[in-house]
Amino acid sequence: MLKRLILLFVLFLPVISAEDLSPYTFIISNVDINGEINLNYEDSSSNLDYFDATVYFVPIEYLGQEVNNLEITYNPSAIVKQEKNRLDIRWNEDSTKLEYEISSDVTSKNLFRRIDKKIAFPTNKFNEDQSRFLGEKNFADIDRDIMAKANEIAAGEDDYYEAVFKIAEWTRTNIQYDLNSLTEKAVQKSSWVLDNRFGVCDELTNLFNSMVRSLGIPVKFVSGLAYSDVVGGWSPHAWSEVYFPDVGWVPFDVTFGQYGWIDPGHIKMMEGEDAHEPSVEYFWRAVKININDKHFDVNASLVEKGEKFSDLVELKINILNNNVGAGSYVPAEIIIRNLQPFYLSSLVYVAAAPGIVGDNTQAVLLKPYQEKKIYWLLNISEGLESGLRYEGGVEVRDSFGGTASGNIVFGKGLDTVNFETANKTLNNLIVKEENIKDYDLNLNCDTDKDNYFKYEEVIVKCDLKNNGNVPLNFNLCLRSECRSISLGILDQKEETFSYTLSLYKGDKLSVTAKDDSLDVESILVFGAYEKPVVNVLDIKSPEIDYDGRGEIELNLEIVPYVNNLEIDSALGTLSLSEIGGKQKIIIPFNGWDLNEGENVVSFIIKYKNNGDEYTINKDIKININKVNSLRKFLVLFKRLY
Repeated sequence: MLKRLILLFVLFLPVISAEDLSPYTFIISNVDINGEINLNYEDSSSNLDYFDATVYFVPIEYLGQEVNNLEITYNPSAIVKQEKNRLDIRWNEDSTKLEYEISSDVTSKNLFRRIDKKIAFPTNKFNEDQSRFLGEKNFADIDRDIMAKANEIAAGEDDYYEAVFKIAEWTRTNIQYDLNSLTEKAVQKSSWVLDNRFGVCDELTNLFNSMVRSLGIPVKFVSGLAYSDVVGGWSPHAWSEVYFPDVGWVPFDVTFGQYGWIDPGHIKMMEGEDAHEPSVEYFWRAVKININDKHFDVNASLVEKGEKFSDLVELKINILNNNVGAGSYVPAEIIIRNLQPFYLSSLVYVAAAPGIVGDNTQAVLLKPYQEKKIYWLLNISEGLESGLRYEGGVEVRDSFGGTASGNIVFGKGLDTVNFETANKTLNNLIVKEENIKDYDLNLNCDTDKDNYFKYEEVIVKCDLKNNGNVPLNFNLCLRSECRSISLGILDQKEETFSYTLSLYKGDKLSVTAKDDSLDVESILVFGAYEKPVVNVLDIKSPEIDYDGRGEIELNLEIVPYVNNLEIDSALGTLSLSEIGGKQKIIIPFNGWDLNEGENVVSFIIKYKNNGDEYTINKDIKININKVNSLRKFLVLFKRLY
């Protein structure tokens, strides 16, 4: 008779977590900030006018956080001014040591932004305030590799939340969190982190921000304190806030795997566009005084925990092979269902198992009330005692304290399931989500002028923008001239062509963008002429008195243009330099320049272009009314003087 032994397995979780506080609705913590500045007075003539300490690293009031019982003490006496997200402390008296302490009780909430419907991706629905959190910054730089990786991850995604989630999860699972790395004390740029694939929270946050911004999504760099199992308490921490259209700023902590929410073990102190914005700045005006030493310390302690959440998600586990031999591989299916009417993400991890292939943690994003299945491949040790059967517990957990468990029975002498067989079973079960790829190129090309001579070159400027959800690689062509163009999601650029019109036969001329999935055309509309054409559309003349003053209005249409134009008549000569299109030309004249009664005035219009001369003759009747002798005398007087 075979004996059965009950075994307990535990996996040590390689995940940076704050799971002790994740299930709580809120916590209250005391935050204590201490600052000390030691001043060096050089001699007896040293004098301090004022010394300012501007403290930015203070708890922030916002939707997910309340700051209560704020107390500020200082020595010696000082003037304190509280601004939004900062405190200004000014000392006006001489002292070799300036001290301050800022203490407050902070209530931080387990914040879920209730996004209950799909937001289209990509999008440009941002105003000026949000748009300042776009583009590259000093530490959150954006190079070609960062853009390419972000486009690769988000390609084909049309759900905004899904796109941001995928970037966050790729960063968490591909960038090693390493507290012992050299970057713990010196923040590295995003491009360095992508190349080296390790860093601490600042670096993970920087890289996530860079990739998200490269997709045209605004994101903030947030710093503060966080409670972590890894360091055994509170420590400085960094995370992100991503802007969601019509929702607001949504927290994403890549280090802790909290996407769209953060646990109440986060105390927000600062927010900005980039890492390494100063926690405190000092300004002073003095004679022969400088800073000898300075200290800035932040500590927090847990005061109270709120209630725990009821189940936010539902977990179930199915062991898909059982009663297997030593050395077997067993697929495990985990069913996770969202019990909430809004999007919710969670880490799901195997907390206990005989063995596991790969990472024991997976992140899942669920739409409202959605159910998903995820899988792991468990493995059984070879070293089993003959004649015994073992029953081992398998346990999975979610980010909010939910658990599910199952049992696996194995023993020496039972049928062994090899890796290939089990892995094939697992791969057949995994359902890959189909993305809808949107190839949407906005191609707008125009010529630098509306009309040309056929001996000229046409300058064509094209504005290109990728409005789709996949990166585009295509050929952009004007007739036989083609260029290879690459555009990331929401990427845009300008291209310029030149085309010699001597090759133009009057047929359609267009710029095309083509590849296997793209066929876009922008037709160019312009006129091409062998020689200039000047049409006299209209000549308007007033009826005036002999001693009056009037204007002749000459309306011309000049296609495409002439280098110079001369209008000659009995009223004088008017010369104009390069001129084209529809033109209204005003020719002023006096009544006495003509005879009383009806006059026929001949206008001779001469123009030149490209060495050729052209002439147009046009007559116009102008009637000059008679006036009495006195008015004629006054005209004579005017003409003399």
